[in-house]
Amino acid sequence: MKKPNKGQFKPGETGNPAGKKPGTRNHATLIAQQLIDGEAEKITRRCIKGALAGEPIALKLVLERLIPPRRSSALAFDLPPVGRAQDLPAAYKAILGAVAGGQLTATEAEALGKVLGQYQLAMETTELAQRLAAVEWKLEAQNEPR
Repeated sequence: MKKPNKGQFKPGETGNPAGKKPGTRNHATLIAQQLIDGEAEKITRRCIKGALAGEPIALKLVLERLIPPRRSSALAFDLPPVGRAQDLPAAYKAILGAVAGGQLTATEAEALGKVLGQYQLAMETTELAQRLAAVEWKLEAQNEPR
């Protein structure tokens, strides 16, 4: 691949068009892992001892590994039954009321709203497929020779 006179590649070209192979790991990371692998148990024991002795950094490391941050949990919320599109406004109203009452966080309400939105799309898609099938059946019946 030729470089332009200015020493730069042409727009859209790189010096390594194939890119890094998938799964290739950083050389420094590999060396660090090899060094730690033989001493992992000793390092872990030392970190726990430090945490027990009150060393704040060691305590933080131990707690972060033993108790990872919570990502999400099941919600204790009574959502009205939703079986038809007509039930969705009541469900959204219940979610808004729960946020206003402090039962749900805004993030939890947003997640529930997304679930209801996907459910609504699924219902609409199913209804459209049924209506299309009925129209196609009527057209086929009209075009059949008698």
